[in-house]
Amino acid sequence: MIWNTLRAKKEVLGFTHRELSEFVGVEFMQDWRKAFIRKGLVLKDIYSDEYLKSLEESKYRISYPEKIFISKYMPKKLIDISLQSDIYNDVMSYYNWHEGDIFGVEIYNQKVASLNKQIFMFLWDRAEKAPI
Repeated sequence: MIWNTLRAKKEVLGFTHRELSEFVGVEFMQDWRKAFIRKGLVLKDIYSDEYLKSLEESKYRISYPEKIFISKYMPKKLIDISLQSDIYNDVMSYYNWHEGDIFGVEIYNQKVASLNKQIFMFLWDRAEKAPI
Protein backbone atom coordinates (compact mmCIF):
# COMPACT_ATOMS: atom_id res chain seq x y z
CA MET A 1 0.00 0.00 0.00
CA ILE A 2 2.85 2.38 0.77
CA TRP A 3 4.42 1.62 -2.62
CA ASN A 4 1.06 2.34 -4.29
CA THR A 5 1.39 6.01 -3.30
CA LEU A 6 3.98 6.25 -6.08
CA ARG A 7 1.01 6.08 -8.47
CA ALA A 8 0.04 9.60 -7.38
CA LYS A 9 -0.12 12.11 -10.22
CA LYS A 10 1.12 15.07 -8.20
CA GLU A 11 0.80 14.84 -4.43
CA VAL A 12 -0.04 12.59 -1.53
CA LEU A 13 -1.87 13.85 1.53
CA GLY A 14 -1.72 11.85 4.70
CA PHE A 15 -2.12 11.42 8.40
CA THR A 16 1.03 9.89 9.87
CA HIS A 17 0.61 7.69 12.92
CA ARG A 18 4.04 6.09 13.42
CA GLU A 19 7.43 5.99 11.73
CA LEU A 20 6.82 3.70 8.74
CA SER A 21 10.26 2.10 8.77
CA GLU A 22 9.34 0.29 12.00
CA PHE A 23 6.83 -1.71 9.97
CA VAL A 24 8.33 -2.08 6.49
CA GLY A 25 12.00 -1.67 7.32
CA VAL A 26 14.58 0.99 6.62
CA GLU A 27 15.68 -0.42 3.25
CA PHE A 28 12.12 -0.35 1.87
CA MET A 29 11.60 3.22 3.09
CA GLN A 30 14.88 4.36 1.53
CA ASP A 31 13.86 2.80 -1.81
CA TRP A 32 10.38 4.35 -1.57
CA ARG A 33 11.86 7.78 -0.70
CA LYS A 34 14.21 7.68 -3.71
CA ALA A 35 11.37 6.68 -6.06
CA PHE A 36 9.06 9.37 -4.60
CA ILE A 37 11.67 12.08 -5.16
CA ARG A 38 12.57 10.78 -8.64
CA LYS A 39 8.89 10.95 -9.68
CA GLY A 40 8.69 14.61 -8.57
CA LEU A 41 5.86 14.01 -6.10
CA VAL A 42 5.02 16.05 -2.99
CA LEU A 43 3.82 14.66 0.33
CA LYS A 44 1.89 16.74 2.84
CA ASP A 45 1.27 15.02 6.13
CA ILE A 46 -0.16 15.87 9.51
CA TYR A 47 1.16 14.02 12.50
CA SER A 48 0.38 14.00 16.19
CA ASP A 49 2.05 12.97 19.42
CA GLU A 50 2.18 9.24 18.67
CA TYR A 51 4.45 9.92 15.69
CA LEU A 52 6.83 11.94 17.88
CA LYS A 53 6.85 9.05 20.35
CA SER A 54 7.72 6.60 17.57
CA LEU A 55 10.64 8.80 16.49
CA GLU A 56 12.02 8.73 20.02
CA GLU A 57 11.79 4.93 19.98
CA SER A 58 13.33 4.61 16.50
CA LYS A 59 16.88 3.34 16.10
CA TYR A 60 17.24 4.84 12.65
CA ARG A 61 15.83 8.03 11.19
CA ILE A 62 15.47 8.63 7.46
CA SER A 63 15.85 12.23 6.33
CA TYR A 64 13.23 13.70 4.02
CA PRO A 65 13.76 16.92 2.00
CA GLU A 66 11.45 19.59 3.49
CA LYS A 67 10.37 21.03 0.13
CA ILE A 68 9.08 17.62 -0.98
CA PHE A 69 7.93 16.16 2.34
CA ILE A 70 5.97 18.91 4.07
CA SER A 71 4.76 18.15 7.57
CA LYS A 72 2.55 19.87 10.08
CA TYR A 73 1.68 18.97 13.66
CA MET A 74 -1.53 18.85 15.67
CA PRO A 75 -1.49 17.87 19.33
CA LYS A 76 -3.37 14.75 20.38
CA LYS A 77 -5.95 16.85 22.24
CA LEU A 78 -7.09 18.28 18.86
CA ILE A 79 -6.75 15.14 16.74
CA ASP A 80 -5.66 11.71 17.84
CA ILE A 81 -4.09 10.19 14.74
CA SER A 82 -4.40 6.52 15.60
CA LEU A 83 -3.76 4.98 12.19
CA GLN A 84 -1.94 5.75 8.97
CA SER A 85 -3.87 7.12 6.00
CA ASP A 86 -3.03 8.39 2.55
CA ILE A 87 -5.07 10.27 -0.04
CA TYR A 88 -4.00 10.54 -3.68
CA ASN A 89 -5.73 10.62 -7.05
CA ASP A 90 -9.07 8.86 -6.38
CA VAL A 91 -7.67 6.67 -3.59
CA MET A 92 -8.18 6.76 0.17
CA SER A 93 -6.12 4.24 2.10
CA TYR A 94 -6.08 3.32 5.77
CA TYR A 95 -3.57 1.02 7.40
CA ASN A 96 -2.08 0.18 10.75
CA TRP A 97 0.48 -2.24 12.20
CA HIS A 98 0.98 -1.03 15.75
CA GLU A 99 0.42 -3.13 18.88
CA GLY A 100 -0.97 -6.12 16.98
CA ASP A 101 -3.59 -4.08 15.11
CA ILE A 102 -2.58 -5.01 11.56
CA PHE A 103 -4.85 -4.12 8.64
CA GLY A 104 -4.96 -2.20 5.40
CA VAL A 105 -7.66 -1.10 2.99
CA GLU A 106 -7.62 1.01 -0.16
CA ILE A 107 -10.81 2.63 -1.38
CA TYR A 108 -10.83 3.62 -5.05
CA ASN A 109 -13.64 6.16 -5.25
CA GLN A 110 -13.49 9.81 -6.32
CA LYS A 111 -16.17 10.96 -3.85
CA VAL A 112 -14.47 9.28 -0.89
CA ALA A 113 -11.08 10.70 -1.88
CA SER A 114 -12.52 14.18 -2.51
CA LEU A 115 -14.27 14.36 0.87
CA ASN A 116 -11.15 13.19 2.69
CA LYS A 117 -9.00 15.73 0.80
CA GLN A 118 -11.35 18.47 2.00
CA ILE A 119 -11.13 17.23 5.61
CA PHE A 120 -7.35 17.03 5.35
CA MET A 121 -7.06 20.59 3.97
CA PHE A 122 -9.40 21.91 6.69
CA LEU A 123 -7.08 20.45 9.32
CA TRP A 124 -3.93 21.41 7.38
CA ASP A 125 -4.92 25.08 7.52
CA ARG A 126 -5.21 24.82 11.30
CA ALA A 127 -2.13 22.69 11.99
CA GLU A 128 1.15 24.06 13.32
CA LYS A 129 4.50 24.14 11.59
CA ALA A 130 6.25 20.86 12.33
CA PRO A 131 8.35 21.07 15.52
CA ILE A 132 10.89 18.54 14.17
